[in-house]
Formats: sequence, structure tokens, C-alpha cells
Amino acid sequence: MINQVILIGHVGRAPELRKTQDGKGVLNFSVATTETYTKNGEKQSVTDWTDITFFNPAQFQIENITKGTLVYVQGKLRSRQYEKKTGEKSTRYYVQASVVLVMNNKVDTTVPNIPATPNMSDLDSEIPF
Repeated sequence: MINQVILIGHVGRAPELRKTQDGKGVLNFSVATTETYTKNGEKQSVTDWTDITFFNPAQFQIENITKGTLVYVQGKLRSRQYEKKTGEKSTRYYVQASVVLVMNNKVDTTVPNIPATPNMSDLDSEIPF
């Protein structure tokens, strides 16, 4: 049997860091994935929201996963049974992540101004042999 989920999407809900009873960190957030397709000649899109639970996140991940961040998530699909306030039983599905990678960051990504390639005759005068 295989239970493997891979998602690439944007963080939709600001991550919430909690601690388990034994003090381990748990990061909870949601990821939005959008599928675009054409139906009757018109572009359509559907966005799915997936809850993510990530145990023992690194400090880097805690600081850099914010709402809107593009992330790669790999993990297993899990379900949890619970009872609503009305007494009705329900099931919640989520991904228990084993890998979460930040695919973009808020660092300035502009290309630096690189000077033009020097004239080869200028280089010849600097070579000592």
C-alpha cells in the first residue's frame, strides 16, 4: 500500500505553532492548490485547501513559512474522527507532512547590474607574461 501526497501551493492560513504534551513543536497551516482547465472554451479554475500538520519544524521553517509563501509539501494523507457540537460524527482529512520546503522567499531577487564584458585588448596589457 502507498500513502503519499505531494502538494505545491501557497500557504493560505498563517501557520500556528503549538507544542505537544511532551514539548515537541507542531506547525499547522493550510495550503491552497489551484487547478486550471478549459471548459466550453472558457478558462475555469478550482482551488482546494488542504490542512497541513508538520511535526518538529526547524526554526528556519517557522520563521519563513508565512501566509502567501509558496511551499512544497510531502507527506501522508491522514484522517481524524470527531464529534461536532450537534453530536454528529464527522471526519477531518489532513496531510501529515514529512517534508516542507520553502520554494520562494521574501529576499530581494533583483539581478545585480553586471558591467559589460571588458575589451580583450585591455586584458592583454594586464597579463604579466
